[in-house]
Formats: sequence, structure tokens, C-alpha cells
Amino acid sequence: MEITKRKYFLLSLFLSFSIAAFVQFRAIFDATAINSGVRNQIYWMARLMDSSLFPNDLIADHFAQPKMISPILAVIYNILPKNIEPNEITQLIPLILVIVSTIFLFKAAEIRFDCRYVFWLCFGFNVSIWMIDNLAGGLQRSFFYPLCFFFLWMFAKRAWLTVFISLLIQAFIYPIVFIISLAILFLDLIYKRLIQENISKIQLITTISGIAFGVLVIYIRYLFFTDTLVSGYLYEELLLKHYLVYVSPTVIMIILTRFFYKLETSLIEDNSIIVNKLSTSTKHFMKHNARAILIISVLFMSFNFWDDNLIKISKNEYRIYKFIKNTAKDSLILAPLNIADNIPALSYRSVLINSAAKMPVGKKYSLAMKERLKDAESIYSAHDIQVMSKLIKKYGIDFIVINLDEHGKVSNGNTILQSLASSDKVVFKSKDSVIIKVSGLL
Repeated sequence: MEITKRKYFLLSLFLSFSIAAFVQFRAIFDATAINSGVRNQIYWMARLMDSSLFPNDLIADHFAQPKMISPILAVIYNILPKNIEPNEITQLIPLILVIVSTIFLFKAAEIRFDCRYVFWLCFGFNVSIWMIDNLAGGLQRSFFYPLCFFFLWMFAKRAWLTVFISLLIQAFIYPIVFIISLAILFLDLIYKRLIQENISKIQLITTISGIAFGVLVIYIRYLFFTDTLVSGYLYEELLLKHYLVYVSPTVIMIILTRFFYKLETSLIEDNSIIVNKLSTSTKHFMKHNARAILIISVLFMSFNFWDDNLIKISKNEYRIYKFIKNTAKDSLILAPLNIADNIPALSYRSVLINSAAKMPVGKKYSLAMKERLKDAESIYSAHDIQVMSKLIKKYGIDFIVINLDEHGKVSNGNTILQSLASSDKVVFKSKDSVIIKVSGLL
């Protein structure tokens, strides 16, 4: 690698790491922060790292099915250190993925463009990527940009065998990027046809075989492990809105790149209109520091738009999760949705319901979760101890989390819950909530 090219490459990586570390600082060092995109997906990550977690859990069983997990990601999570908690892994992965993406993007772009333009392309990517939620903690969609940019690198090199392999990996991990990559291959074939350029046989074979094997992988993955082929995640992946989510930041990245590249060029050229109006000393300063001035200015204007997509947990609420984490691994918790959503990710314990219950990802699952939602509401609103007891025994609920109002009373005014919240069945109490142990007590 030439000295100039190496300099731009290292500068791109340094800025990528710096921006990612700044955005992800709270995620890495604050135990009370959690990524909102990860909290309802932690089941399969945790199960892959510790198979004893979430035993006999309907929600975990559903989300840990092979249809929901890429075999490649399963291997990655299986080889990760077991002494690191899944939630900690999900906070570190975005930082790693954005740096890997920057490497692949630089390698792909340097084949066609000069290194200064490539630098601004990488900078535009790192500025724009944190304005959207596309690197959410290690979910399958987090791998879109590394997979896409690696494909573009191999495509630009015309390394057709590696292109074919990258298509298969894309199909295994995230079908959306696979479909976009196929579209790129088709557009390239059409373009060559229009300009009457010869199409190599190996490119044609790569495109056709990539389609065949990629579609086969997706078909097998969803056909044998879901209620209906076009349902759940596969249906979601076919929606146009998901492709727009990835196209929009890419367009922003290209616009930013063109603007910064042109602006820097105008600042360092002696004959530019902007520089000619400056004094000699200012002209000299701008010419030698234009890039640094632009970078600092853009970072200063952009950091207000960066979003780590983290949910801040109050100290009182975090105490609830710490207590639940020390309960038996097979405990089943009934809690209000705002608390239940975070229990699997922060306590690694099963919940009767959470927001994942409302996700349309399978007919049998949806019907079971509708029943659970209805029964959970019945428990919280029951005025008959026998009805409550029957529902608790039906699911084997061990603990119930009850919200309190500012006066320390049960927020929904239920008299049965109020009597339990004031009894010796309370195992945890904070300003806003109490936890009662109900297994074998009603």
C-alpha cells in the first residue's frame, strides 16, 4: 500500500473508532443502559452462549428456533467467551462492525477512486451510520454493511468465486443484503449489455448460481422452520420499507462525500475563488489544515444527531433486575410490559409476556401470546382470588412485579394485589414497585 494511501486508510480507521467509541461510550460503560433493538432479541444470543438459560420458555423457544438465527451467527456466538454476558457482547459488537465496514468500504472504493475521495466516503459513512438504528447490537440486520461492502469489494476486484461465496453468506445471515447484491449484479449485466461490452462467462455463472443457491438457502431456512413460508420475518424482509432504511443513509453518505471532497479541493487549490479572497497567512493555514477544519466542523455539527438507541434504566428499576437475576434460572416472572421488556436482557430470566408477544412472527406463537396477554391482564385486574390462583398455576408463575403509585399503593387499585403487596409474601420492595413470590402460595 502506498504511503499516501496508507495514511488515508489509517486516518479513516482512527476516525471510525473515535466516532464509534464516542457514540457507544454509554453502552459499554453504563450497566443501566440497554439497546432497545436488542432487549427483545436477547433470548437466542443468551441461549447460544448458555443453554441452561430460559428453560421451558415459550418466547425463548420461539425466538431461538433455527429460522430466527443464522447458522453463521450461531457459530460466532458459540465461540465467544462464556464469562462475558450476552448483553455486554451486544454492546461491543456495533463498535467492531462499523470498523470492519469501514475497512471493506475503503478497500472497495480505492479500486475505482483516488484515496482522498475514498477517505471522505468512509468519513461520510461513519458520520451518517450513527444517525440510524442499523447497527443494533449484533442482530442479523447489524451485519448489513459489512456484508454489503465486502461484496462490493470483491465485485470491484472481479473476484467472482469470492462474490459467489459472499452471496451465500448473505443469504444465510440476512436475505435483504443478498437481494440488494443480486440487484447490483443484474444492473451490471444490463449496463454491459447496453454498452455492448462482452459479458464474461464466469460473471454470468456467478450471477445465476448465486441466485439459485441463495434462494435455496432462504427457502430451506424458512420452509422447514416456520408455520408458513411467507410469514413472520421472511414477510418483513420482503417489504420495501426495509430496503429504503438502508438506501437512505447510503444516499446521505454519497452526498456528504461529494460535498466534502469538492469543498476540500476548493480550499487547497491556489486558483479557487474561496482561497483567492483570503490573506496570504490565512490562505497558507487553510491550504494545510483544510481537512482537519472540515472534519472538526462536521463532527461538531453531527454529534447532536447521533443516536446510540439506548434506553436509560432508573436506579430503582435496575434494582429490580438485579434481584430477579439472583432468582432460580427456571423462574417465570409476570411484570408490566415496561419492566418485562428488560428482564430477559438484564436478568436472563423468563417472563410470561413482553412486547415480543405482539410481534407477528408465526401463527401458533401469535395465538399463544394473545392468550397470555389476556391472562396477564386478568391476573392484574382479578377480583377473585380463585381466578388469580388458577391462572398463576396454569403457567407456573413464580414472581409477580406490581407497580406502586406515589402513595405506595397498587397503581391499578386492585384489592387482592394490594393485600399481597402488604403481606409477608413481598420479597423485594422499592419506591415504585414490589415483587411478590406467588409460587405455591395461592
